[in-house]
Amino acid sequence: MSALAPSPPSAASKETGEKSAPLNPLHFRELARTQQICNAGRQPANLAALEGCGINQLFLDHLLDDVTLCRRKCIDALQHITVMANHCRQATESKRALLAALAEVEAAAKRKYARSARAALRDFCVGQNLGSRQAALEQFSQRLVERLMGTPSIAAEALPGVTPEKVSAIGSLRSGWMSARAAQGAAQTQAASLQAERDTLLHAIAERRLRIQSAAEVAWPSDDLANAETRRAFLLPPARPFKVAA
Repeated sequence: MSALAPSPPSAASKETGEKSAPLNPLHFRELARTQQICNAGRQPANLAALEGCGINQLFLDHLLDDVTLCRRKCIDALQHITVMANHCRQATESKRALLAALAEVEAAAKRKYARSARAALRDFCVGQNLGSRQAALEQFSQRLVERLMGTPSIAAEALPGVTPEKVSAIGSLRSGWMSARAAQGAAQTQAASLQAERDTLLHAIAERRLRIQSAAEVAWPSDDLANAETRRAFLLPPARPFKVAA
């Protein structure tokens, strides 16, 4: 029997808890419950009764495979979020160092041009709030490096105290900051993708788990006290009907 296709969120999805957390204990609780119910259903005596209600061995095996896969996606999503956090920290540290190096260039430009050619200060981003916008920092820092190192169309600018080694260091800091930002974005995208896949799988698992429990409710009704132990194995109330929360 094929697995149920994911459908709009219902009572099953409510039982899995909020979906936003990368590693939610409620997710693992749902997976553990489903595994217990599947194992109960695979018992030969129970399986024979379930088959009369539309649940067979293949259905249970596929569901257990999805439980294993979902656990792996939960862990993988957390790992990518950890990687993203590490890259975020590296980007923050690199940005701070880059801004400090650029501030030194701005100070040198002020010493050189503050009295003689104030208009030239714009070329060195004096007065610009470079730390407030990532795109501006990327653009202005590149402009400064080109101005200090020179290009085929722009002569290198000499500033007091700004050595070629310092200019090269600014270029390295800029490259490191941009690389960390790119790695952070890639890890964030991958983590979001894994969480979306996990959430879809969790919903499908919960729907199929409810299908097994509903079949067990039919096979072992609560009004027969002899069924109490079997109902517990399927996480059903032993002495009252099973009702799905609305």
